[in-house]
Formats: sequence, structure tokens, C-alpha cells
Amino acid sequence: MSLTRASVSPIRFAVLLTLGAAACYHGGAAGDDGGSSGSGSDSDSASSVGSASNGSTAGSNSTTAGSNSTTAGSNSTTEATSGDPTTSDPTTDSADTTGGMVVPSSGCGLAIGDLTHLTQIDAGNHIFSGNANGREYQVDVHPSVFDVDGNNTPQPLFFGIHGCYENIDNSRNNLFKFMINGGGDASRPFIAVYPKSEGDCWSNSPTSSDHAYLEEIYAQVYEDLCIDTQAIFFAGQSSGAFEASSLPIWNIYGELPGRTHAVAINAGGLPYRAPLPSPGDVDPVHFFGIHSDIDPVVPVANGRQARDFYLQVDGCSNTTGPLDPPTGCGDNGGQGQFACNCVAYDDCSSATPVLWCEHHWDVHYMPDWGPQAILDFFFDVY
Repeated sequence: MSLTRASVSPIRFAVLLTLGAAACYHGGAAGDDGGSSGSGSDSDSASSVGSASNGSTAGSNSTTAGSNSTTAGSNSTTEATSGDPTTSDPTTDSADTTGGMVVPSSGCGLAIGDLTHLTQIDAGNHIFSGNANGREYQVDVHPSVFDVDGNNTPQPLFFGIHGCYENIDNSRNNLFKFMINGGGDASRPFIAVYPKSEGDCWSNSPTSSDHAYLEEIYAQVYEDLCIDTQAIFFAGQSSGAFEASSLPIWNIYGELPGRTHAVAINAGGLPYRAPLPSPGDVDPVHFFGIHSDIDPVVPVANGRQARDFYLQVDGCSNTTGPLDPPTGCGDNGGQGQFACNCVAYDDCSSATPVLWCEHHWDVHYMPDWGPQAILDFFFDVY
């Protein structure tokens, strides 16, 4: 299905119904699921966004954080903050479909045998393994990248960040399915990274070993593969969704060129282990949130809190228009038999849409339609 609205790009949620997405429990110690926000309701009322303290955490491209983060009313989203976006257009000779300019990484043109950090562990499926700060990660490379293009064209980079007690294999095969769903489409090449948290869950703090690990992964992929550094995408489930929502706030690019283009989260919320900057200090980013309104592990209020923060980041209004739900969400049969309410927010001043889908399936898992919906969203906004 597709829906074209004046305020957003056409969103193609043509989702293959792939039953059996694995559970991603977020069952750490108390507080590991995003604090104690109240349980959700069946409506799309916005939850309060907790005030940020006067900490020294950095915004996406800033060195100091603002204070007094946003609050939302019970039946409306928060108003957008003022302030100009901090992202400047990169300057090279070729444009990508993000509307900016392509800034290629240093790995463009390298052959598989010349890679410094990555080792191919499955030649048939172009799976690579790397080691960052003593911890493994894996990379799936779309067949077109080496077989057709020779690693010469900058590609979008997708991160799939698992939930508590999950692993790389589950991220690849159940949670996100980037290559399973997208590997056969030669017109949409990409590179996908699957990291592994140090502990059972992700830390979602800019000073943590997890954050340093993600920074090192980015640096290594930057040196080995041909990525479009202005098109970095993060998808997360549960604990990984809290981590993913933190990465536009505290970026992982260091001194290298890099820009977070979009974030998609399921059953997550805002990071809660460090003070947040003002939304006006965070660069605009495309945002897509999925949450059960009766999630028994992470209340829907947490997801709405993340949504409301990014509504302010992107300068969106508190009004919405209907959005066709992903195929399978709301259908009769499978997990789709439960109600699905999807909306797109209006008047986003940064031209970065904020999309939100709530469903009424009483589990914490990634819904079976979620992986394809996230992949389609990434390519729709790329």
C-alpha cells in the first residue's frame, strides 16, 4: 500500500507477511526497560517527555547540551522547538536521494581481499565478521555491492540493534531481516551491520563501552566498505530501540563524516541513563515508531515519549493525517488481526517525516510485519 500526503514523501508499506518474528524480551533489572512511565492507553495521546537536567551531554553535532527538555500534554503532541537545524549540506560533486550530497567513505574501491578489518565468513551470502574493542560484530553486504559494482558506489548503512538477551544471528534472521527481505532486489543495495551489546542489554549512554564499540564499528566499516556517510540508519528492538533513539542525540561518527538519516524503533523509548539535550540541539532525522498500546514490558508511554521528542527535533505540528498501515497490520489472520493505527505528523519544518504505528497485540515482540515495514521506510526516505 502507499499513501501520498502533502507533508510527507510517499510511504510504501508493501509488507510481506513473514510469520514468527522472534521474541525480543527486554527483561533486565528494574529500570532497564526505560524507567517507570505509566502504562499506555488505546488512544494516541502523547506522554510527558521528562525534563533534561543541566548535564554536559552533547547534541548530535554540538558540544554542549541544552536543558529543560520537553513536556507533552495528555491529548496532543508537544509543540516544536525553535532553532535552526544544525546539519549543513556536505559538499562533494554528486547528489544522493537524501537531498544532500554524497560523502563517500575511504573504503570505496577496495576488493574483498584488501579489507583491513572485515573477514568474509560466508562468501555465498557476503557475510563479514569484524572485531571492535574486543567484541564481534557482523556485516551483511548486499550482493550488488561487490558482484555488480565492485564496492565503488557509496551505499546506505543500516544498523540492526537487538533487544535484551538477543544476539547477532537473531538480529539478522528474525528481528530486522534486512538481507532476507531486501537481498533479492538489485535496485536497492545497502550494507547492514549487526552489533552485540556488552551485557545483556544496551547501555544507551554516550560514555559507555557500548557507545565506544559502536564508534569503532563505524570507523572500521568506513575504512573497509563504500558507504554513503550522509545516509546512516538505525533500527532497534526494545533495549536496542532505546539505544537507536539515542544515536541521533549522541552520534558515533567521531572526527569522521557521518549523518544519521533515519531511526526506526519497536517497543522502545528515549535513552534514560544520561541527561538529554534540548530537541533544538539535535539534527533533524526521519523517525518511525512502532509500539503495542498494551505492551506488557515497555509501556507505550515510553514510545510516545520518543516520538514527541523527535516531533520537536523535526519541527512538526501536533496534528496528524492517516497513514495506510503496513500490509499485515490490521488484516484478519496472523498477528495482523489486531487493530493498527498509523499516522503521519503534519508540517515538519525540516522535511523529515515522523510516522507512528500503534497496534493492539499484547506482546513485546517485533510484529511479523515490522521488518519489511522498517526496510521500506528506510528506502522511502533515502
